[in-house]
Amino acid sequence: MAGAVDGMRQILRAVDDTVGHRFDLDAEAFATGLGSIADAVGPPLYADAGIAEAVRQQLTAAIPGLAAQKDDLDGPVLAEGIVAALVTPTDSGSSAGDGEGDAS
Repeated sequence: MAGAVDGMRQILRAVDDTVGHRFDLDAEAFATGLGSIADAVGPPLYADAGIAEAVRQQLTAAIPGLAAQKDDLDGPVLAEGIVAALVTPTDSGSSAGDGEGDAS
């Protein structure tokens, strides 16, 4: 449990340091800050190392676009982009576990 909490803390700190201070950072520094999130991606936050690696790749692919738009997008929109990159990828077309249509 402590590992998961530490991982989440590292992610939240990196988001705050980058998105929260995006106007003080150039695109390269912003991308570097978001890149530090990848260090926190792994078990126990994800079920196994393979899933964690897939998420790292998603995040790495999303960073250049987020960095390019850092001054144009609102903070919540940037945060949504980061969260989308941290979602566990699925190989099937199923919507199971994605929250879509859940009544809860």
